[in-house]
Amino acid sequence: MQVPRTFLLTYCEFQPFLLQERVLFPFVDIRIYFPPANKDRVGVASCCNSSQSRLNFIPIWYIYSCVTPELCSFVLLSDMASDSVFVVAIDFGTSYSGYCFSLASGTDQIRQVFWGTEHGLKTPKTPTCILFDQKQEFRKFGYDAVMKYKSLPSSEADKWYFFQNFKMILYNMAGLISDIISEKLIIALEPEAASLWCKQLPQQGFITEASDKKKFEDSPGIQYIVVDCGGGTIDITVHEIQENHYLKELHKVSGGGWGGNRVDENFSAFLREIFDNGVWDKYVKDHPTELQHMMYNFSLQKCSASREAVYIRCYYNLTRVAESRKEISQFFREVTGAVWCDGMIMITYEKMKSFFEYSIKNIVGTLREILGKPEMAKVQYILLVGGFSTSIILRDAIHQAFSKKYHILCPMEAQAAVAKGAVLFGVNPKIIASRISARTYGVKVCTRFDAAIHDFSKRFVSKVDGLVYCKGIFKKLVGIEESVNINEVAEYIFHPVEPDQTSVRFAFYSTEKRCPQYVDEEGMELLGSCTVPTPDTSLGKKRKLRLDVKFGLTEFKATATDITSKQSRTVVIDFLTA
Repeated sequence: MQVPRTFLLTYCEFQPFLLQERVLFPFVDIRIYFPPANKDRVGVASCCNSSQSRLNFIPIWYIYSCVTPELCSFVLLSDMASDSVFVVAIDFGTSYSGYCFSLASGTDQIRQVFWGTEHGLKTPKTPTCILFDQKQEFRKFGYDAVMKYKSLPSSEADKWYFFQNFKMILYNMAGLISDIISEKLIIALEPEAASLWCKQLPQQGFITEASDKKKFEDSPGIQYIVVDCGGGTIDITVHEIQENHYLKELHKVSGGGWGGNRVDENFSAFLREIFDNGVWDKYVKDHPTELQHMMYNFSLQKCSASREAVYIRCYYNLTRVAESRKEISQFFREVTGAVWCDGMIMITYEKMKSFFEYSIKNIVGTLREILGKPEMAKVQYILLVGGFSTSIILRDAIHQAFSKKYHILCPMEAQAAVAKGAVLFGVNPKIIASRISARTYGVKVCTRFDAAIHDFSKRFVSKVDGLVYCKGIFKKLVGIEESVNINEVAEYIFHPVEPDQTSVRFAFYSTEKRCPQYVDEEGMELLGSCTVPTPDTSLGKKRKLRLDVKFGLTEFKATATDITSKQSRTVVIDFLTA
């Protein structure tokens, strides 16, 4: 596949207290891989860093979604060294993206960057859309890409490459964040970042209607659930406030693909029902620019704070294609919930709510399941964040289901809560005290063979002393859904199997099983390994090897040391790709 040039790679020179905004997302190198000309235009994106230049720049920090942690949901740029100047958070979302920043010395003034002013708009995010020309060269991003693409005549639009909702294609891509200096990289989780922003807001910082005029109480022992409502996914987690205002994760991240894009899909399916007999399909195929504008207008309407009918403009080509079959008002005669109104499609509020049913059913159901667990009995708040949470239909449904028992809060700047919270997190990453492990992690070991419990095929006999061992045993380091204290070190002592061993290999695995026995079981994944030299064999099997495991925010670091020779080796395992 042919790869175009990098479209956003520009090192942003900056002086103290000045960050020049002369590129959309500075420091980000995103490459789009195009399919052959005779294939459907489906893009695949990847990100990588470039070699450093003489310019002073801030290195890349990638931040991932909780439910689908393999997907890059936003990028946090910062320098952890003493010469830090800025902390910059870039929220790279499925539907919309944006960024904000502050001085690393403090977050009293987090600067929010607004988009679309040249198009008569002013929003904290811009559509996550990229446009390449006929030569497969980058031309526009965000609103600029949408406006340019929709202005192209149909005959030209087919020659251009317009990408949207491509973030989900980043799933499980190798080398997404390769070769980045680890000490300059922090990966934050969206609900954590959003909750950091919410818990420091005054009462006036929340939408009055949904907040019950209640301020979020930032006190030790307070438990709350965060619902991050994005375009692609809904991410849900539970936190407890610790001493010094640190956060402890009480429930592993859960959720699914029930975001705002589902509402768009249901609306599109409704239009296909109205404009039947192939009319809608022909319009979608022949007039993609008009379709893009129409769907974008609907996406704004679905997040309205109004409980009224919505009006969607019926564009010229849709009218023309429809009237080639019959008079357009005839399409609406047997339709429930929509009326033709002089060039506009009026959709009743009740019909509009029906587009939300799938998302609301799954969100409410998952919340009930989580909150119904005995360990969640002390939860007091439900925090709604993300652009989709600005919809009055979604908020009403959550309020109706849970307001009798919980305080439901939605910040005024719900769409920017993640990015602004990420800035707070970048300044003080230690504020996250613990997390719940999403998988079971362990190391491969050997143990004395027990015929009553061990698989005979894994039996082997020591070549020196004839002792019988079982190989490939999975020794659990941390179990799925167990709480992991950040930056605490656990110590384990091992001994060599053979007295003359001159090296020992430590291999680390993960699985979704709670109590696996062997490392070759179904679903087991090898994460990494390290081999420690053990050159002094004078103590034979009495030699000690110490394994120190330190769990960090998004990774664990395992250091194996041969006590006799003092030689050690370290391997770092990334939670987000494990």
